[in-house]
Amino acid sequence: TQLVAGSYLCGCISSVLQTSITFTLSFCASRAIDHFYCDDRPLQRLSCSDLYFHNMVTFFLCSIIILPTIIVIIVSYMYIVSTVLKIRSTEGRKKAFSTCSSHLGVVSVLYGAVIFMYFIPDRFPELSKVASLCYTLVTPMLNPLIYSLRNKDVKEALRKILGKKILLFNSILTVT
Repeated sequence: TQLVAGSYLCGCISSVLQTSITFTLSFCASRAIDHFYCDDRPLQRLSCSDLYFHNMVTFFLCSIIILPTIIVIIVSYMYIVSTVLKIRSTEGRKKAFSTCSSHLGVVSVLYGAVIFMYFIPDRFPELSKVASLCYTLVTPMLNPLIYSLRNKDVKEALRKILGKKILLFNSILTVT
């Protein structure tokens, strides 16, 4: 309950602060945002205001929101690895590391993109678009795929569906 409440509180405070300081920006150039959605960085590129305070607030918020979560994940994985190494069976260790590695891959893609977007100075606008696609599309699409394919029933259903499609495709090819 405390983690959920803390997450919501930090998210609300961060959103209100970011929105408030964004409303103080003045825009004197084009008002067309060169991005997939209205994000902070593309708005900063359009602004003709001094962005020092805005950047400091953004960096501060990122530091207190992103860094602690990364630290918690790293510490958690240290505990997980030490526990998995205590498993005596090779098969058990392999299964545990397999599950952890897929999760760690998704987390790495997410946090790598977020760090690139919000911690590194905005020198590569085109790469910002790619990074934003990683954390808005790729990560949410990978999660159900990775975690559902760990289930034997889902794997079997997928094999049946793909098997039928392959059989249907082969029968179409032999008829023509």
